[in-house]
Amino acid sequence: FGRRTAQILLRPFGYREAAEFHPHWSRPNQAEAYFICGGLPFYLRCFSPAVSIEQNLATAVFDELGLLFREPEFLLREELREVSTYNAILLTLATGSPTNTEISKATGIGDRALHYYLSTLVELGYVQRRFPLTGAQPTARQVRYSLEDPLLRFWFRFVYPNLSLIARLGAAQAVRELVLPELEAYFGHGFERLCREALPALYAREGIRAGFEVGEYWDKDTQIDVVGLRQDRWTDLGECKWGRVNSVAALRTELRERLPRFPNARQATLGLRYFTRQRMRVTPDSASHERWHCLEELYELE
Repeated sequence: FGRRTAQILLRPFGYREAAEFHPHWSRPNQAEAYFICGGLPFYLRCFSPAVSIEQNLATAVFDELGLLFREPEFLLREELREVSTYNAILLTLATGSPTNTEISKATGIGDRALHYYLSTLVELGYVQRRFPLTGAQPTARQVRYSLEDPLLRFWFRFVYPNLSLIARLGAAQAVRELVLPELEAYFGHGFERLCREALPALYAREGIRAGFEVGEYWDKDTQIDVVGLRQDRWTDLGECKWGRVNSVAALRTELRERLPRFPNARQATLGLRYFTRQRMRVTPDSASHERWHCLEELYELE
């Protein structure tokens, strides 16, 4: 009688499944496509395996006739009313993970109305509430919002605020001038997300059976890219490096100096994990419960 008997939420592919759309690309290129397109098959198929990431950006995302040039705009108009208001919020989120107060100040939207708009974006899966993962209940001041949809995040970071300039420069030059100078840093943030996504699979491979939460930690002085809060009185703290690692000692020091700043109220054992794009020739320091993971290893996880 036309009544719904079941409902299925189809989620995007993860980074390992997304790599199958470009099987002959290098692991870094597969990851870069994932950082831009996420795990949606249509978006991934818009990136031709025959050309580079830069060329794909020019033809699929920055060309006015490209399949993804207006995709976020069409998507939002189909899902939402007051699109200009949502655009202002998403534009603010694309440059960082601001607090409710910071979003309100940047957009001029009052707190009550902003709560409604943010709740709508969270419900749609475009935006996520984030907080420092310590095991303690977060305060309202600690909550931040991040733009979770990869294509929306990229589009509002590089395309939407530069539409007029892109029309004047042309797609290829716009990519060279607007995107390439900032792309490695942008991919670095994408790599942090990929590492957090990979941690449950690492736990499964290592035979960890305790329950866990995965997130990150920050305060005004500290940023820890990966936090694995386990129920066996163990907490993993991770540092992610997408760029070239010139000094293993410096990378170790960078994370170890942050350990005292992590609020370990549970008195859990702290393990250190280092995630790098390149494969590192390093002997893990067992005394500090240290593990090293490269991008290739993350893609080989079951």
